[in-house]
Amino acid sequence: MKKRIRFAVAVVLLLGTLSTFSLARSRPTAHRRDAAQILEDTGVKGGLVVHIGCRDGKLTAALHANDSYLVHGLDADSASVDEAREHIRSLGLYGKVSVEQFAGERLPYTDNLVNLIVSEDLGEVSVDEVMRVLCPNGVAYTAREGNWVKRVKPWPEEIDEWTHYLHDATNNAVAKDTRVGPPRHMQWVAKPLYCRSHEIDSSVSALVSARGRLFYILDEGLTGVTDERLPAQWCLVARDAFSGVLLWKRPIPRWGWREWKKAELEGKDWTRLRGQRIHSPSVLARRLVADGDRVYATLGYEDPVTAIDAATGEIVREYAGTDGTDEIVCSQGILALCVRRGSGEQTNRDARGGPPDLILAVNSQTGEILWRADEESILPLSLAIGDDRVFFHNFKEIACLDLKTGRQVWRTPSKGTQRDMWTPATTLVVHDGVVLSLGPRKLEALSARTGKVLWTGPGADGPGANNPPDVFVADGLLWYGGFDGLRDRRKIRAATDVRKSGYDPMTGEVKRIVERQNLITPGHHFRCYRSKATQRYLLWPKRGVEFIDLKSDDHMRHDWLRAPCRLGLMPCNGLLYVPPHQCFC
Repeated sequence: MKKRIRFAVAVVLLLGTLSTFSLARSRPTAHRRDAAQILEDTGVKGGLVVHIGCRDGKLTAALHANDSYLVHGLDADSASVDEAREHIRSLGLYGKVSVEQFAGERLPYTDNLVNLIVSEDLGEVSVDEVMRVLCPNGVAYTAREGNWVKRVKPWPEEIDEWTHYLHDATNNAVAKDTRVGPPRHMQWVAKPLYCRSHEIDSSVSALVSARGRLFYILDEGLTGVTDERLPAQWCLVARDAFSGVLLWKRPIPRWGWREWKKAELEGKDWTRLRGQRIHSPSVLARRLVADGDRVYATLGYEDPVTAIDAATGEIVREYAGTDGTDEIVCSQGILALCVRRGSGEQTNRDARGGPPDLILAVNSQTGEILWRADEESILPLSLAIGDDRVFFHNFKEIACLDLKTGRQVWRTPSKGTQRDMWTPATTLVVHDGVVLSLGPRKLEALSARTGKVLWTGPGADGPGANNPPDVFVADGLLWYGGFDGLRDRRKIRAATDVRKSGYDPMTGEVKRIVERQNLITPGHHFRCYRSKATQRYLLWPKRGVEFIDLKSDDHMRHDWLRAPCRLGLMPCNGLLYVPPHQCFC
């Protein structure tokens, strides 16, 4: 029987410190104090809270400290449930806080869903059952002989974060996540279910995740409206990654096609005019990075980079001198930024208004600019960090700078490719001492230490329309391009069989071949976004998402999961995140 990846949790209990306060049950002010103490002791700052044995519901309601919390109370006694519901209604909180009758051993939640469980008496519910429903880093706060015990569910080694558009600062869009696999169930759903329209550019610009939180830039304007002149409503949204509970929002007023058109007319950016339609720049998804308890973003299209508290949405710092940042890459507390020149500094720019031509390295804690590097041009999406060095492609060569000082380490001639002014057609990835650069004509593997060319291979095209080619290092091997040996788009549309070669990144030697017949549904082009991967699966965007198993035979074609144009989906946290897409059919 085939082995299936299961979304299961290894239960490891961590005993925390004991708290000695006793819960009052009479005065509302006492319940608010108790709830505040619980939230302070547990450190839970939003998400799904479950109160087992909620009784009159006063503490349950008080646990809703703000709208970042969704609270669910459980009690075995029907009279207590009625009393609790009446109290919650009297506060106008019902919906944000709710209660239901429960008496049993198995809690009514899927695995890895709840952020905080509070209970003076678990009844027949075991600690193992409590830990089952808690999400990673979730907290159980339960009474034992009059004292309170805090247990934290550890973050499993087999799940991963996704902090940048292409996973991390290396551009290797591969999650170190062995739980993500062919879907077995739905974890949660949040609106909107669709982007605004297929006739308007994508409503989702960026998507990342860190510390169990999800962050994305979304247009909440009228769905189904094809006239892009109607108002957009862009915002930065934070949700709990395991329950989908809304944590906070920040408006982004200066975003969308009007800003992109303005930049295009001023010759400051890579956009393209098709008829009367302006398409978004290829680098939008690089405007958002999550790093631990901070989020870095530009809160306006030409605004400076801002550091935001990941839990609350409060602004921590605005970085002076970073106006016009197009791309953000973060590693070791350093922000490497690709910045456009101001209108008065056009001497080094492409006559057509080319890509960013300045790299800034900024200390993320202090805001100090550590160094700057001026370039004639920098190929979009090529900026990467690995092995304490910064790498990028400038269309003529691949360059390597020291991360801490900006000192040039090496430069190697290499012809980068741009398909047009909208999307580059070269991908650069850094992995374990090797720099991989892939364009339509050629694949180059360079030593990250010396810049020496280690080997070369055939080039490849990107999936769908106007996407850079795929380059993944997964399970220690290099996998690149689409169907092996197929470049003709008509043959790609009709293909149903998959054959993929895995190469040694250092030598180019073929080490593994994965083959599967009848895996792909024929017809239609690849979707208009890039593939992603995990250490076990390539996630192709042909019809929906095709899981190509790199280790065994657990392949799956899932024709129903489709992500938005340009951005695509995201595998991390043991889950597969699929933002809303454009097609209503």
